[in-house]
Amino acid sequence: MEFGLQYNIHVTKNEIRESGLKILGAEYRELPFAGSAPVIRIGCFELEAALLEGALDELHMSGVKYLVIETIGLREAFEAERLKRILVKHAPILQEKEIGVCIENGYVVERERVYRGVLSDGGTLARFVDELNEKSGTEIFRAAFNVGCAELLLLRVSEHARALGKRTKVIYISENDGRDDLRQFPFTFTFLKGAPLVNWYRFTGYYMRENPDVFCIGDIKGTFAACPKELGRTYLNLFAAICNEWEYHSKTPERLADRSRKLILFGAGEMLFYYMKEWGKQYPPAFAVDNNSALWGKKVHGVKVESPEKILEIPEEERNVVICNLQYLEEIKSQLEGMGVNAERYRRDYFDR
Repeated sequence: MEFGLQYNIHVTKNEIRESGLKILGAEYRELPFAGSAPVIRIGCFELEAALLEGALDELHMSGVKYLVIETIGLREAFEAERLKRILVKHAPILQEKEIGVCIENGYVVERERVYRGVLSDGGTLARFVDELNEKSGTEIFRAAFNVGCAELLLLRVSEHARALGKRTKVIYISENDGRDDLRQFPFTFTFLKGAPLVNWYRFTGYYMRENPDVFCIGDIKGTFAACPKELGRTYLNLFAAICNEWEYHSKTPERLADRSRKLILFGAGEMLFYYMKEWGKQYPPAFAVDNNSALWGKKVHGVKVESPEKILEIPEEERNVVICNLQYLEEIKSQLEGMGVNAERYRRDYFDR
């Protein structure tokens, strides 16, 4: 998974770079200002004119990997069919220039109210993408999942994600209040009518586990537009911290899959149960350790528990120690550092199903 930001005029490219973030996306009309971004988004009603004006040459020269087709305002089936014809017609040259096309879920506004468009639902969008590939005889068409658009329509984002499956190559991260396309910082609208809008742990965890080959782009220009510039820099750093957190945990399956070293879990409590439930068959630990001496020599959730000192019996280059305890995470980290043991962290929040 690759994490970064959608270009917007409210923060400079230097400020973005200083925060440690990358510009991963931009709007087509902003392409000259955004520099080289691998993902460019264009409105479905602008697409045909742009193609006729040589947009594909420009995108190819800029090194664009994916062209995202925004479908906001696409309300009628005949409009979707027309879009399909345009894309199928240009599929050969898109393939030649190695530009993938991602169709984005959208919405429709009528009389200041938000409604579902023809490509708002994950299942419908998945079928549209499959039909594009079938009719064009290519595999260049994929999906882009705009979380904020799904929130506007009060759709279950987890169901949308599963419906699109591995078709998704671009995710736009933002939050909305169920009424307006505000494009706010993630975790802004935690609840709506008593229910969580997005469980970001499980949402990102789904892609970490099932579809890690995606661009995750923070499309949060509404936050930057609404706050003073000094606070905007703070938001950049906050978003960079979130991306670092997500990127770290996105490598969990990769770390667990390292068969060259023995997997040792520190912690024999509740989180060990959830680890074994999710990963036990695929990546079984050699053993677990715990500071509770009453557990030593016993099996907990099918795993033998040893003293932490047992870790030192395994040569450093042959051990893969993972802390499986959030409640005492800092204490365990300090304990292991004192023993000269490097360890990774595991969070069940991302991987509970």
